[in-house]
Amino acid sequence: MSRKQVILTQSSVRDIESFFQEGEINLMTNVLLIQPALRPLGLRLLTNTPYSPGRSDRVKSLKTWRGEPMPREHELFPDKLVDLHGHPMRVVTFHFPPRIFMEEDSDGNYNLYGVDIEVVRSLSKALNFTVSFVRPSDGEMWGWEQGNGTWTGLMGDLQHRRADIGVADLYIMEPYFAIIDMSVAYDIEYLCFVNPVPGPLPQWMALGLPFLVETWGAIFCTVLAGMLVFTLLAQLGFLGGHLREAPWFQSGSNTCLLLVACVMNTAWTRVPTTSHLRIFMALWSLAFVILAVAYKGSLVSYLTVTLEQPPIDTHKQLLQKGVSVGSIGDTLKRIMEKNADQHVRKLAQKYEQVQSTSEGLRRTVEGSFSFLESRGFLDYTIAVDYTDGRGRASLHAMKEYIAPFGIGLAYPKYVPFIAKFNGMIRRLTEAGLAEKYMADIILRRKQAKIGAAAEREGGQKENPGSGTESGVTPLSLDNLQGGFILLALGYGLGLLSAMAEGLFALATRPSESLAGR
Repeated sequence: MSRKQVILTQSSVRDIESFFQEGEINLMTNVLLIQPALRPLGLRLLTNTPYSPGRSDRVKSLKTWRGEPMPREHELFPDKLVDLHGHPMRVVTFHFPPRIFMEEDSDGNYNLYGVDIEVVRSLSKALNFTVSFVRPSDGEMWGWEQGNGTWTGLMGDLQHRRADIGVADLYIMEPYFAIIDMSVAYDIEYLCFVNPVPGPLPQWMALGLPFLVETWGAIFCTVLAGMLVFTLLAQLGFLGGHLREAPWFQSGSNTCLLLVACVMNTAWTRVPTTSHLRIFMALWSLAFVILAVAYKGSLVSYLTVTLEQPPIDTHKQLLQKGVSVGSIGDTLKRIMEKNADQHVRKLAQKYEQVQSTSEGLRRTVEGSFSFLESRGFLDYTIAVDYTDGRGRASLHAMKEYIAPFGIGLAYPKYVPFIAKFNGMIRRLTEAGLAEKYMADIILRRKQAKIGAAAEREGGQKENPGSGTESGVTPLSLDNLQGGFILLALGYGLGLLSAMAEGLFALATRPSESLAGR
């Protein structure tokens, strides 16, 4: 419908006007009609005016040619899309934050705003056409393909030409081009899964978190080597039968126990006599004072802050979890099946189609499902609907994404204004307006959220009975469960040792009595 068409006709102007009122013929923008003119001899050059405001001027006369040099191409095929003369365009869309907000006011009218809406409005101002935003005629969202090749929802309205433009975070994807045409991209979005945020780690694990595994390994090896070295040094004080050291240090178990006490940052229970042991003990104590201070400072942080498990961020981890995945329709399933990542292709085998985003998110929260959607939508929805007052979210968007997609406008097949719209969209993106629209939307939503929070805070001030949190959280048994577990472990090991010693004493008593006899 955008190609240049030359029609030779002897019909009257009235018949030509009737011809251009049939169906979509008038939407052809590059039509040149040649009509023989007998008086004077020549050719009348005519063209149609597809977006004229009235029906009486469907045909416009360019000139009468009588053998002089032919007019230039831009004179024969003038640009008829520079000004659409207020032509009405039906734009099918629906509420889909943060790209599109459709909020009903007190009068029952809808207040529409969002990045996609502002793009359409910018085009309408630049090309002078009017827009009326409507919802999909069957109440669906994007829709999906039926068994007979037709589509429902937004895609169905464009396929059957019930709308002129479709906009709703639409990805530019190959499967769509069988039924619609799309513009160039004015924004980029990333397709990823969302999963529940894992629960907190057991609080007893806080005891080991202040140091890395390598640090704990180095401390353990240092303690073992120190016990061996200290025991050997202590034995030097007893060489040749000269007791230059206190007899207590002759026992290896005593020296090891003394070093452990220093590791725990406690006072020396015994003071060695020899200089080499005193030097060793002094440096040993200093080293473990530094380690103990570092450990205590970090341990306080881990005890007072909730320990979170790492979320699922890769397709391999999601596949190992074994849950079903899915989204609205089955278009994204076909994309997953063609993905270069083998884990994504395996996830496609578990794909389940859901009826709405609310159903997909509900099943995700329950833990039996992973919903697939654009990162922009997921980040906004998590921040608004799945984050509590303390900033803790219950859902997490994966960092690894399936593929980036350009976002564009959708049209019925073969509409003539695609090229003109693409040129305006390129100018819009080069000017950075899409990013500006998103920044304005985020600012608007933040201001609305701050206003709502201020209203709630005002209500709390008016009601003195409603208490407010002091901001200080006392440590509970859950925070200190690691210490109590160690204490219980010490009780248990001490009791088992006492029982073992008692049994050993009972077992060896008869032999001792016999030896005495």
